[in-house]
Amino acid sequence: ETIIRDLGITVPDIPDSDLTLSDFLARNREAIARSREESAKTTAELLDTIGGQLETIALFREILTAEFGRYTVLLQAAEARYVTLIEGWAPEVDAGPIESRLKESIGDVFVEMSHPIPVDRPPTKLRNSKGVQPFEVIVRLFSLPRYGDWDPTPSVAYFFAFFFGLMLNDLVYALGLLFLARFVLDKLVDEPDSEGTRLFRKVLYISGGVSVVFSILSGTYLGDFPSKFLGMDLTSMALLKPVQTVLNDPILFIMLALVIGIIHLNLAHVLALIKAVRERDRGIIVSKIGLFLIQLFGIPYLLYGMFNLPLAFLDAEAYRMFLYIVYFGVILLIIGSVMTMRGLGSFFWIFDLTGILGDIMSYSRLAGVGLATFYLASSFNLLSGWIADIAGALIPGFPGQVAAFLVATILLVMFHLLNLLLSSLAAFIHSLRLCFVEYLLKFYEGGGRDYVPFHMRFRREVVLGK
Repeated sequence: ETIIRDLGITVPDIPDSDLTLSDFLARNREAIARSREESAKTTAELLDTIGGQLETIALFREILTAEFGRYTVLLQAAEARYVTLIEGWAPEVDAGPIESRLKESIGDVFVEMSHPIPVDRPPTKLRNSKGVQPFEVIVRLFSLPRYGDWDPTPSVAYFFAFFFGLMLNDLVYALGLLFLARFVLDKLVDEPDSEGTRLFRKVLYISGGVSVVFSILSGTYLGDFPSKFLGMDLTSMALLKPVQTVLNDPILFIMLALVIGIIHLNLAHVLALIKAVRERDRGIIVSKIGLFLIQLFGIPYLLYGMFNLPLAFLDAEAYRMFLYIVYFGVILLIIGSVMTMRGLGSFFWIFDLTGILGDIMSYSRLAGVGLATFYLASSFNLLSGWIADIAGALIPGFPGQVAAFLVATILLVMFHLLNLLLSSLAAFIHSLRLCFVEYLLKFYEGGGRDYVPFHMRFRREVVLGK
């Protein structure tokens, strides 16, 4: 038997009693059933006992996890018998306190601080002002900047909040968004006290605050609600009537959106040019200069030639010179594309040229979402009024007036709550797209990794069993 087992052959245990195979199987089935019943009973007793000690067990689990992490770090550090070498990254402002605490705690310790060298790949810790810091969560959705690269968070913060407020320019909706961010957001996330949730709530606060400013300037309150149900003049409710005129007129709003797009896009191209100069990328430098010449002199030429909108201080001869400068800009664009992409650049420069127009037209979404917010609200006001009038006509007298009021109130609350959610979501998504696709992709690469200091890790959920 020993020789057979050494050969890797399993010898089944044969019972001593004289049983038939069927009796042996029946006895085993009964034993298995009894074992399962005892296991289920033991499990139930265990869960019943644990149920009253959940907090204590969770606390012990956190303590054991922390101790395990601490001893794991110590074990990894024990590479030599008499010398322990620990290497890591720390912010420069924390270097002094870390060194002092190590010397106080250990005594015989040598600490060497040095700045990263080009071959290193240190993590990134963003440092922004309190007003800009919440928008780090937006930049993280795209990618963190590498260590030493330019942090785009400030510019993203300004433009994101501006775009959001321009598209959600209704005071009641803005206040509703602030209410949802304060009292409802915590119910929709798994970790309401986490850093990401806290920053995202502040993003909604700031963006909603900009919406409040735009709505007060334009005098917009649930679309045309004051005019339709309260008999108030909408033009008298605007703090600045020119703002109301622009934001309520589709053509003027689209023109404003395109001007904003030109400014936003060219800021991105300027940053791309600065980056190319730092990296000495001659192809990109030549391409960007050509692109700026095309815009700077091409836009006035188009306004004069196609829309008969000349600049007051220029004559026809000046516009003819503008055309030659535009041709020169196109030549620079072609040369830069060839320098960057070799043979393919002789074709792909066309996409750089036409892409400018497409990128600028993409900003018309500012007007589209902003006008949709107003006109949807006005349409819901009109629809609620119609249905309420029908309800009042079906029931004569004072009961009909009460029924019409109740129906109108219920429908207005439902419709405007729906429009608040849709408009807020649209404003957030399109602001995100303009900042990511039309802006950051022009100059920003990202690729950094977040700085996460060594710390005790806590988990909010403790899984006991199924």
